[in-house]
Amino acid sequence: MSVNAINSVDSANAGQKKNNTVAITAGSTLGLGAAGVGSAYLWGGKRPSLEEVFKMEPDTFDAKVKDTEG
Repeated sequence: MSVNAINSVDSANAGQKKNNTVAITAGSTLGLGAAGVGSAYLWGGKRPSLEEVFKMEPDTFDAKVKDTEG
């Protein structure tokens, strides 16, 4: 009797449309990505011009272990 009850419930839900989770996930991912790009564009820092880049001093890298011996 329990098998018939389970089968009747399954047949009652067989005509219903199931949610497409892939489309929901892809849509929310694209929406959040667009929001991230927009916020980075609005609140991101100003890029230096080419002249400002050429005026910058070159980076220097010093070894921190040069004082140790052995």
